[in-house]
Order: sequence, then C-alpha cells, then structure tokens
Amino acid sequence: MTLDHPRLNTIRQWTGKLLPIGITALLVIVHAATLLSYPAPFVDEGWFGSRAWAFRTTHQAFGDLDRGVFDRFPGYWTYFPWIPACLQSLTFLASTVPKLAPLRVLSLIAGAGLLFALFQLSRQLGGSLLGWLTVLLVGFSRSFLYSAHLARYDIFVAALGFGAIAISFRTGTVSARRDLIAGLLVSLSFEIHPNGCLFGPVLLLLYFQEMGLSAVRSRRLWAFVGGTSIGLVLYALLHVVRYPETWLSINRIAGSVTHLPPLLTLHPATIANSFVGTIRLAEYISPLLLPLAGISILYLWFAGQRRLLLMVLSLPVLHSLLIQHKLAYYAILFAPGIELTVAFCLLDACRRVWKQNLMTDAARIAACALVLGAMIYAVLPLSTDRSKSYSDVSIKLKQTIRPGESIMGNQVWWFPFYDHPWYSWEEIHYFRRYRPGASLEEAFREFHPDILILDGHLSSFISDHPQGSSYFVQLHLSRTELERILAARGKLRARFDGGNYGQISVIALNWERSGSTSHGGPATPQQ
Repeated sequence: MTLDHPRLNTIRQWTGKLLPIGITALLVIVHAATLLSYPAPFVDEGWFGSRAWAFRTTHQAFGDLDRGVFDRFPGYWTYFPWIPACLQSLTFLASTVPKLAPLRVLSLIAGAGLLFALFQLSRQLGGSLLGWLTVLLVGFSRSFLYSAHLARYDIFVAALGFGAIAISFRTGTVSARRDLIAGLLVSLSFEIHPNGCLFGPVLLLLYFQEMGLSAVRSRRLWAFVGGTSIGLVLYALLHVVRYPETWLSINRIAGSVTHLPPLLTLHPATIANSFVGTIRLAEYISPLLLPLAGISILYLWFAGQRRLLLMVLSLPVLHSLLIQHKLAYYAILFAPGIELTVAFCLLDACRRVWKQNLMTDAARIAACALVLGAMIYAVLPLSTDRSKSYSDVSIKLKQTIRPGESIMGNQVWWFPFYDHPWYSWEEIHYFRRYRPGASLEEAFREFHPDILILDGHLSSFISDHPQGSSYFVQLHLSRTELERILAARGKLRARFDGGNYGQISVIALNWERSGSTSHGGPATPQQ
C-alpha cells in the first residue's frame, strides 16, 4: 500500500479529528475528577482565599490573614496583587461561605489557557500534531497537575508568560500590535506575582536572537517595550505611587530576606546553589523526563532550532538567578518549555525513516517509553484522595474550637473558621522584622490569640537549630522559647492524628495567667 493510498489518507483524516477530541476528553475527565483530591489543601490557598473573600465586599486585595502587621501602614491595601484577588473573588459571587472548590476551578481554567498557549506555540514550531503531543505531555505532568489544581497565582503567571512567548514565535504577517500585546501580558503577569519577571528577559533574548542588533531599530521590539511599560505603569499606579513608603516598608518586612533573588546577593556560592536547586526541582517534577531533556537540548543545537533552544535554556537559568526558593508550584514557570522541547525532538525523530538502523529505532522506542513512563509517574499520586485528611481534621477542629475564639496557625485552616478572628502564624515573623529585637513572647502577646493550632507544617518551622532551605531558616520559631510560652500560658485542649497534616494539637492560650501548665496536659510543640 503506497503512502498516498486513499485508505491511508482516510485514516490520517480520522486521526486528525479524533486525536484532539480524545486528548481533550481525557484531560477534562482526569482533571475534573481529581481537582479537589490532589494536591491536599495547602497553606497559601487559605491565604489567597481569605484575600479573595475580602475583595468580594471591600474591593481591596487584603484579607483577614494579611492583618496583624501590614495593616499598620497607611494604604496597606494597595500592596498585594489586585488582578488575581479580583478574579478569585468572582468565584465567590454566588457563595454565602468561602469554599476551596471554586478557587481550584479557576486555577484549572487558567491551566487550560496555558495549554492553549503551548498548543499555539508548538503548532508554529511543528504543526498541530506537535501541538497536541505537547498538550498531552504538559497536561499530564506533575508540575501542571500540581499548579493547575492549586489556588495559587503561579498558573496565571505561566499562562500569560507562555502566551507572550507564543506571540513572539509567530509566523506570517508581522504586526507590532501583537508585540504590544506580548509586552502587556508579561507586565500583567508581574502584577499577579513578581515571578512574572522571568518572561521579560526571555522575550528580549528571543527578539535579539531573531533580528540581531538590528532589533534596537525594530518596531516590534519597541512595541513590546511599550506594552511592558503600560503594564508597569499600571502596577505603579495600583501599588506604589499612592503610598510609596508603605510599599517599601512592606517589601522590607515580607520580601527582602525570604524572597531576595540569588543574583542580587552577588554571592557565587548562593547563585551556584540556586542552579543546583533548579536541577533538583526539575528532577523531582519528572526524573524520567530529565535525561531526555538533556538529549533534546543537544538535538536542538544540531538541528539548528536556536530560538527554541534559547527559550528552553533561558527559563531555568533565569529561574535560578531570580527565584530563591525551589518550591514545587514554581516549576510550572519553566517545566512546560522542557516538555515542549522533548515533544518536538521525539516527534521529529519518529517522523524520520524507520528500519534503517536497529540502534536508532531502539533509541526512539526507548524515548517513547520514557515519555509514557513520565506521564504515568505524574498521575500516580492521583490514586490517593489527599483531601480526606483535611476534611477529617476540619471536623475535629470544629468540635474543639469554640465560636468567636481568635485563632493563630497554619492558614489552610482558615476555610472552616473564616468567621473567627484569625492570625497567620507567620505574623510572628513579620512582627519581629517590624519591631527588631522583640522576643517571641512579645510577638505572641501582640496578637494574643485564644487558640494556637499546631500541625505538621507549623511544627516543621519550630527548631533551635534550623536546617534545610533558607525559607525554613528565616521563618523558624525557637523551640525553647515556644515551649516556655506554652508552659506558662497554654492548656492542651485536643491532640490527634491529622493524616497528611501530621500531629494536630489545639492549645488554648491564657494571656492573663502566668506559671506552669494546668492539668489539661503539657502544651508543647510536637517533635
């Protein structure tokens, strides 16, 4: 049967129609079925949910969990991102109580936007088949499953950033208006989260790679700069211009230490460790795909795909230079580029003639097996419902904590107690930066919560000798000091196993009493 046989042409036509339907249906079914069960409800979801719930009525991007230190500055409500708080608040319009589900649905919608941008980018590089293969690889990657199911802002940043890159890779008629839009998307991603700054340098590099030094005279480059400038002016108007001292002060308290870009430390060892951290993050996200990524980079070089090569390398390099912490939800900012590259090289290799070299055919089959294995590896955690522990703990906490009691603890427990006075435990850290020299007891006394919820997350920050990432070192609470405070003022009200959330201790605090712990049991942080 020849390659242009009518029957083969019919098969190709049906494949071209059924493949998009099948991939889309599979993605929708898997993600809809596991949206709430993976990952387990997370700290920042409570924080951002609180902000969105407040925005619903105040139209200010400042929630109950933000209060404690930042609201001591004039115009404090202008500091936090406005766009994501506004978008997330829309999911609560028909709600009488805040729930996690609508927030995660919005993240999944943003994830669909990311997949659409990657499809458009891939289609320009290698046709629709490459587009759908990229969508399949990214849609069933651990970074996507994590970020598109999490009510954080990273997935919005990735959708806008890769959308801007898709515009820069376009073919056909040149239009400076599209470059203007690309610049605007990049600057809007920065308003959503500072990590959006990754995509600006990537776009600039792509313009100079395509046009050389003549790019400085190109309308396209200046249109991109103009679009970026419009967004940055909007950022300044929203967050800086009205209360510049407040913006600087909150930055010093909240971000100057825990989020300082490694590049700005000017410390070679810090920068080198950041590169190692990025590689380890990529390995955690997909250990099976990482070897293929290295091979694919060499493949792109010899194939002359310099623009794609520049993109896939610049994103993790900038991630290493600009982002201090290598957290799982940050991987979505560079991992899709790696998966697109693997898809491009795999498809290009498989399109070449087979049965001419046994070793070549075996290598292609092995590569396909690794890609399939990477997708299976990514979806394996979906077999466990990670939300069950959250539901069980919430029920037990409601049976323990009384109406109206003020609470301090992990922000994730805000949802079942949204109507209580609340303080994030991180306010302790912020207060001690706001008032240098303050002791741990002075910081606790400043907020005097009625209840302290100790769980596995908070306990991981309690240590006299903190180790690990700089994030844990910077936010740690002294175990000795905390034990002294709880011994004098705490009464253990309940302790139980929280499953994914570790040992849960509910401690009632009495700020009028001093002395030893009452007969309710030792109120000490678990080891």
